[in-house]
Amino acid sequence: MISSRERVLRALYHEEPDRVPLDAWFSYPFYVRLRKYLGEKDGEKILKFLGVDVRYTGVAPPSSFLRDAKVDPRIHYGVGIPVGEDALKDEWGIIRKLNVTKIRSRVVYYPLQHLSLDDYEVPDPHADGRYDGVELAVRRYGDEYFILAGLGCDFLFSQGWYLRGFRELLTDMYRRPWYVDKLFDEMMKYYIGAAEELLDRGVDCILIADDLAGQRDLVISPRLLDRYYWPRFRIIAHLVKRKGAFLAFHSDGNIFRILPKLIELGVDIVNPIQPECMDPVEVKEMYGDRITLHGTLSIQRTLPYGRPNDVRREVIERIRTCGHNGGLILGPSNQVLEDTPIENFLTIYETVKKFGYL
Repeated sequence: MISSRERVLRALYHEEPDRVPLDAWFSYPFYVRLRKYLGEKDGEKILKFLGVDVRYTGVAPPSSFLRDAKVDPRIHYGVGIPVGEDALKDEWGIIRKLNVTKIRSRVVYYPLQHLSLDDYEVPDPHADGRYDGVELAVRRYGDEYFILAGLGCDFLFSQGWYLRGFRELLTDMYRRPWYVDKLFDEMMKYYIGAAEELLDRGVDCILIADDLAGQRDLVISPRLLDRYYWPRFRIIAHLVKRKGAFLAFHSDGNIFRILPKLIELGVDIVNPIQPECMDPVEVKEMYGDRITLHGTLSIQRTLPYGRPNDVRREVIERIRTCGHNGGLILGPSNQVLEDTPIENFLTIYETVKKFGYL
């Protein structure tokens, strides 16, 4: 029996391992329900029970920041300094607050609406303590599992509008290009340093997360991406490839139009291929020999509203149509939400372990 790491590597090299590699993403409220259902609080034991082949790590806030910080997993990137009820200020100065549901957060303070760019400093990617968890993960899991590492924040577009405001950043792109160039160049100092540190510690793959699309299409024009985004993305991609690692890209929504650009820049894994937004079969047919599809199972329809047999059919169909010649890491196409029946979620992993390849 091959290791999980070897299983993922074979899929990435477009070979068929013993079964399709598995991954799992879940929201914190769903995770709480899952632990209770399984009677198990140890997250690692749950991943092993499911048969998940990937382990995640990434850049953490530095030790100096963590001394006064609080952790709230309900908040996006939920480590920060408490600033009022249900609100945390992260090390970038961004404040997120839980909404009325108390299970989702939103940005309520954009630092660069209050500070000049000259007075703002991006975090130091080399600060003490940032990579303690990465080193532990590589030592603990590196021989057995595929280690996928995040940058500790989103990439240029999303992180940029968290800092500046969505409307303000897009307006700046048209009216103040010098400002956006300066902002993105400052942010790149963090990304480059963080990527170098992660790669030096032996992770298998760098994950760039940046939501560039909605359900139907991109939320930013290709012309703006060409002007501001891809030249800087290329720097990180070149660094990752020079170190012999893999590169993954995450964006919600319909990113079909930019798949050729991602492939050109050397992206190996595209996540999450939401089936409500893009047809995974079409992606596989057009690009499946050059990228690995990661995710692809419906969290908007089948998992919350179907029955176990519906989930089983979708899993089998996805293996049959997208798993041939490798190039597929199967899992939910984003965080499984709290309204999803536990039985539906578990059916994913039971089905893959039973059928392997079709």
